[in-house]
Amino acid sequence: MKKKTTTMSSWASPVNIAQVFTASMICLFFIGCGDTPDPIADLATQNANFDSREMKDAHSEFLTKLRRFKRVSEQTLKRNERRIIAFNEKMEEAGPTFKARYRNEAAVLEQRNRSLKKKLGEYNDESLHTWEKFKTGFNDDMDGVGKSMTVLFKDDG
Repeated sequence: MKKKTTTMSSWASPVNIAQVFTASMICLFFIGCGDTPDPIADLATQNANFDSREMKDAHSEFLTKLRRFKRVSEQTLKRNERRIIAFNEKMEEAGPTFKARYRNEAAVLEQRNRSLKKKLGEYNDESLHTWEKFKTGFNDDMDGVGKSMTVLFKDDG
């Protein structure tokens, strides 16, 4: 009787096992390389986080300045409104010559003040560039109303 000889299957030959082992080691090497910390990537992440905090702080500061500006401007507009009302009451008590002389100017001032109040209430843009532009224009317009009121009310005596 012949003895059965066991033969290795073709996939389990020593050459194939060595190739599979080598391929596995190469894969593990490349997979492991992805886990090594990249100092440049870490620095970029830290800078992004820092920039994000800076941006949040700057935005918070901007919103605080915007609220303060709106509050002060609203107080000035209310003061203007009270002065215009007082002037109109004084004008009603005055003679016809005084009324004719100042009625239109007082109406224009009243309308400009209302327009500024509406413009301030409707402003919602949070862009720094447009804010600076708005603030400059608004302050110029409000100064113009204030100067006109000073001249007009000084002449009412």
